[in-house]
Amino acid sequence: MEVIFQPDIIIVGTSLAGLTSAMEINNAGKKVLLLDQETEQNMGGQAFLVIRRFIFNQLTTTAQNGK
Repeated sequence: MEVIFQPDIIIVGTSLAGLTSAMEINNAGKKVLLLDQETEQNMGGQAFLVIRRFIFNQLTTTAQNGK
């Protein structure tokens, strides 16, 4: 017997907003399908890139200052 996934909602885009929406909807007991053109490694969209750059800059600055 073939099982077919039937989501209650489809979210296009795995940005921070898309991921947050999916989590909230899932917590409400609904089935969610997330779609994005990017790979799994790029989930979070631009927010993830900003956070990653911020952390890298903080680590670089700390290393340069010898702290």
